[in-house]
Amino acid sequence: MKVVGQAYGTESQIAQYTGNTGAPGQLVWSTDGKRFYAFNGSTKGGFRIAMYSEIQSLQNTVNGKANASHTHSIGNVTNLQSTLDGKVIKSGSRGTLAGYEALQNQGSAFTINNDSGDNYRFTAAARITVANGAANQTWTKVVGITNASATISLGSSWKWSGGETPTVKANSVLVLKWLGTFGFAALQNTTA
Repeated sequence: MKVVGQAYGTESQIAQYTGNTGAPGQLVWSTDGKRFYAFNGSTKGGFRIAMYSEIQSLQNTVNGKANASHTHSIGNVTNLQSTLDGKVIKSGSRGTLAGYEALQNQGSAFTINNDSGDNYRFTAAARITVANGAANQTWTKVVGITNASATISLGSSWKWSGGETPTVKANSVLVLKWLGTFGFAALQNTTA
Protein backbone atom coordinates (compact mmCIF):
# COMPACT_ATOMS: atom_id res chain seq x y z
CA MET A 1 0.00 0.00 0.00
CA LYS A 2 1.36 3.38 -0.95
CA VAL A 3 0.99 6.18 1.57
CA VAL A 4 0.45 9.71 0.26
CA GLY A 5 0.04 12.97 2.12
CA GLN A 6 -3.57 13.99 2.65
CA ALA A 7 -4.65 17.55 1.86
CA TYR A 8 -6.06 19.25 4.92
CA GLY A 9 -7.09 22.62 6.30
CA THR A 10 -9.48 24.39 8.62
CA GLU A 11 -13.17 24.84 7.83
CA SER A 12 -12.56 28.49 6.87
CA GLN A 13 -9.67 27.51 4.56
CA ILE A 14 -11.73 24.76 2.95
CA ALA A 15 -14.61 27.21 2.36
CA GLN A 16 -12.32 29.18 0.02
CA TYR A 17 -10.71 26.20 -1.74
CA THR A 18 -11.88 24.78 -5.10
CA GLY A 19 -9.60 21.76 -5.22
CA ASN A 20 -6.84 20.70 -7.57
CA THR A 21 -8.04 21.10 -11.17
CA GLY A 22 -5.82 18.22 -12.22
CA ALA A 23 -7.28 15.89 -9.59
CA PRO A 24 -11.08 15.84 -9.64
CA GLY A 25 -12.36 13.82 -6.71
CA GLN A 26 -9.69 15.16 -4.37
CA LEU A 27 -10.50 14.64 -0.69
CA VAL A 28 -9.56 17.26 1.90
CA TRP A 29 -9.64 16.71 5.66
CA SER A 30 -11.03 19.44 7.93
CA THR A 31 -8.74 19.65 10.92
CA ASP A 32 -11.24 21.46 13.11
CA GLY A 33 -14.47 19.98 11.69
CA LYS A 34 -13.10 16.42 11.73
CA ARG A 35 -14.71 15.54 8.40
CA PHE A 36 -13.88 15.10 4.70
CA TYR A 37 -14.81 17.27 1.73
CA ALA A 38 -14.71 16.17 -1.92
CA PHE A 39 -13.60 18.63 -4.62
CA ASN A 40 -14.10 18.77 -8.38
CA GLY A 41 -11.57 21.50 -9.13
CA SER A 42 -14.16 24.24 -9.68
CA THR A 43 -16.70 24.40 -6.82
CA LYS A 44 -15.63 26.67 -4.00
CA GLY A 45 -15.90 24.89 -0.64
CA GLY A 46 -16.35 21.49 -2.29
CA PHE A 47 -18.93 18.97 -1.13
CA ARG A 48 -19.09 17.96 2.51
CA ILE A 49 -19.20 14.20 2.99
CA ALA A 50 -21.68 13.15 5.65
CA MET A 51 -20.31 11.19 8.55
CA TYR A 52 -21.81 7.87 9.57
CA SER A 53 -23.14 9.39 12.83
CA GLU A 54 -25.01 12.06 10.82
CA ILE A 55 -26.53 9.46 8.51
CA GLN A 56 -27.50 7.30 11.50
CA SER A 57 -29.13 10.31 13.20
CA LEU A 58 -31.12 11.06 10.04
CA GLN A 59 -32.16 7.41 9.76
CA ASN A 60 -33.36 7.46 13.37
CA THR A 61 -35.45 10.54 12.58
CA VAL A 62 -36.99 8.90 9.49
CA ASN A 63 -37.72 5.58 11.21
CA GLY A 64 -41.35 5.33 12.20
CA LYS A 65 -42.51 8.02 9.79
CA ALA A 66 -45.25 7.24 7.28
CA ASN A 67 -44.27 5.82 3.93
CA ALA A 68 -44.72 8.05 0.88
CA SER A 69 -47.58 5.78 -0.25
CA HIS A 70 -49.87 4.07 2.23
CA THR A 71 -53.51 3.39 3.05
CA HIS A 72 -55.68 3.77 6.14
CA SER A 73 -58.86 2.06 7.19
CA ILE A 74 -61.79 4.22 8.30
CA GLY A 75 -60.99 3.37 11.91
CA ASN A 76 -57.47 4.80 11.55
CA VAL A 77 -58.69 8.28 10.58
CA THR A 78 -59.95 10.37 13.48
CA ASN A 79 -63.69 11.16 13.25
CA LEU A 80 -64.02 9.87 9.67
CA GLN A 81 -66.76 7.35 10.45
CA SER A 82 -68.81 9.84 12.49
CA THR A 83 -68.42 12.39 9.68
CA LEU A 84 -69.65 9.85 7.11
CA ASP A 85 -72.53 8.57 9.25
CA GLY A 86 -75.83 10.09 8.23
CA LYS A 87 -74.66 11.40 4.87
CA VAL A 88 -76.96 10.76 1.92
CA ILE A 89 -75.37 9.23 -1.15
CA LYS A 90 -75.90 11.13 -4.40
CA SER A 91 -76.64 8.26 -6.77
CA GLY A 92 -78.03 4.76 -6.62
CA SER A 93 -80.20 3.50 -3.79
CA ARG A 94 -80.24 5.92 -0.87
CA GLY A 95 -81.65 3.21 1.37
CA THR A 96 -84.24 4.02 4.01
CA LEU A 97 -84.17 7.62 5.14
CA ALA A 98 -85.55 8.46 8.54
CA GLY A 99 -85.64 11.33 10.97
CA TYR A 100 -87.12 14.78 10.90
CA GLU A 101 -86.17 18.43 10.69
CA ALA A 102 -87.14 21.30 12.94
CA LEU A 103 -90.19 23.22 11.76
CA GLN A 104 -89.37 26.86 10.99
CA ASN A 105 -91.94 29.36 12.25
CA GLN A 106 -92.50 32.49 10.17
CA GLY A 107 -94.44 35.44 11.66
CA SER A 108 -94.02 38.08 8.94
CA ALA A 109 -94.03 38.40 5.15
CA PHE A 110 -91.37 36.31 3.44
CA THR A 111 -90.26 34.95 0.09
CA ILE A 112 -89.77 31.25 -0.61
CA ASN A 113 -87.02 30.27 -3.08
CA ASN A 114 -84.59 27.42 -3.70
CA ASP A 115 -82.48 28.38 -0.67
CA SER A 116 -85.42 28.48 1.77
CA GLY A 117 -85.95 25.74 4.31
CA ASP A 118 -88.10 22.82 3.24
CA ASN A 119 -90.82 23.17 5.89
CA TYR A 120 -92.43 26.26 7.44
CA ARG A 121 -95.36 27.17 9.64
CA PHE A 122 -96.72 30.60 8.62
CA THR A 123 -98.62 32.39 11.42
CA ALA A 124 -98.98 35.95 10.09
CA ALA A 125 -101.67 37.91 8.25
CA ALA A 126 -99.05 38.78 5.63
CA ARG A 127 -97.90 37.84 2.12
CA ILE A 128 -96.11 34.63 1.19
CA THR A 129 -94.21 35.27 -2.08
CA VAL A 130 -93.03 32.28 -4.10
CA ALA A 131 -90.05 33.04 -6.38
CA ASN A 132 -89.37 31.28 -9.66
CA GLY A 133 -86.62 28.71 -9.48
CA ALA A 134 -83.66 28.36 -11.83
CA ALA A 135 -83.36 26.13 -14.88
CA ASN A 136 -82.19 22.59 -14.11
CA GLN A 137 -83.14 22.92 -10.43
CA THR A 138 -85.82 20.99 -8.64
CA TRP A 139 -87.06 21.59 -5.11
CA THR A 140 -90.07 21.04 -2.88
CA LYS A 141 -91.28 23.30 -0.07
CA VAL A 142 -94.19 22.78 2.34
CA VAL A 143 -95.84 25.62 4.29
CA GLY A 144 -98.43 25.14 7.00
CA ILE A 145 -100.65 28.26 7.21
CA THR A 146 -102.44 28.94 10.52
CA ASN A 147 -103.74 32.46 9.72
CA ALA A 148 -106.67 32.75 7.30
CA SER A 149 -105.65 36.34 6.43
CA ALA A 150 -102.37 35.24 4.83
CA THR A 151 -102.03 35.79 1.08
CA ILE A 152 -99.98 33.87 -1.47
CA SER A 153 -98.28 35.41 -4.52
CA LEU A 154 -96.77 33.01 -7.06
CA GLY A 155 -93.96 33.88 -9.48
CA SER A 156 -94.77 34.09 -13.20
CA SER A 157 -93.69 30.50 -13.92
CA TRP A 158 -95.95 28.96 -11.27
CA LYS A 159 -99.44 27.48 -11.76
CA TRP A 160 -102.07 26.56 -9.21
CA SER A 161 -103.43 23.04 -9.06
CA GLY A 162 -106.88 23.19 -10.66
CA GLY A 163 -105.99 26.40 -12.52
CA GLU A 164 -107.61 28.85 -10.05
CA THR A 165 -106.24 30.69 -7.04
CA PRO A 166 -107.63 28.94 -3.94
CA THR A 167 -108.97 30.65 -0.82
CA VAL A 168 -106.61 30.56 2.14
CA LYS A 169 -108.15 29.29 5.34
CA ALA A 170 -106.66 28.68 8.77
CA ASN A 171 -104.81 25.40 9.01
CA SER A 172 -104.03 25.03 5.31
CA VAL A 173 -101.06 23.27 3.76
CA LEU A 174 -99.29 24.85 0.78
CA VAL A 175 -97.15 22.43 -1.26
CA LEU A 176 -94.72 23.92 -3.80
CA LYS A 177 -92.78 21.91 -6.40
CA TRP A 178 -90.31 23.56 -8.81
CA LEU A 179 -89.31 21.47 -11.87
CA GLY A 180 -86.61 23.25 -13.86
CA THR A 181 -88.72 25.70 -15.87
CA PHE A 182 -92.09 25.76 -14.10
CA GLY A 183 -93.62 25.38 -10.68
CA PHE A 184 -96.74 23.66 -9.38
CA ALA A 185 -98.57 24.91 -6.27
CA ALA A 186 -101.33 23.17 -4.36
CA LEU A 187 -103.21 24.47 -1.32
CA GLN A 188 -105.13 22.01 0.82
CA ASN A 189 -107.49 23.51 3.41
CA THR A 190 -107.99 21.28 6.44
CA THR A 191 -111.14 23.14 7.51
CA ALA A 192 -114.38 23.71 5.60
